Amino acid sequence: MAGRGLTRDWAGKPTDITLPLVYSRALPDKRDSGWDPQRYQADVIVVNVGTDSDHDLISDQVLTGAYAGFVQRIRTDYPKAGIVLCQSSFQKEDSAARAQLWRVLMEVQTRQAKAGDQRVALARCRYYPGTPDDGHLVAFQHEQLAQEILPVVKRCADW
Repeated sequence: MAGRGLTRDWAGKPTDITLPLVYSRALPDKRDSGWDPQRYQADVIVVNVGTDSDHDLISDQVLTGAYAGFVQRIRTDYPKAGIVLCQSSFQKEDSAARAQLWRVLMEVQTRQAKAGDQRVALARCRYYPGTPDDGHLVAFQHEQLAQEILPVVKRCADW
């Protein structure tokens, strides 16, 4: 689901293919390919989204509302799963967007906890620059990212 944010795409443009809109599809690009979450209940769900603000920050309130709504939808579909919210590995360490996303993740986790949901955890992820020709992570960076997230996943899954 690369390039699809919670409220807009990676370039900051509103779109009809945001993650909440395609989340319930078995095939993201096919509107009529619904997925029934009752067919499979996950132990853990990892959410790594939130680079909506990479091009011009949107308000914390808008991003938090969208993220909280998405997490609540996941919780409704997967009531027993641990949910891991990841900081974006695409955002540079000192960027305003990275700082905003972390604030949003902490607020979403706090809201869930206040509602009695203790199975939402945060994973701080480092920035990975990709290559000089392509800003997307390459294989070894994906492995490093997985190693960062794995302890949080194990805790959430009670593994």
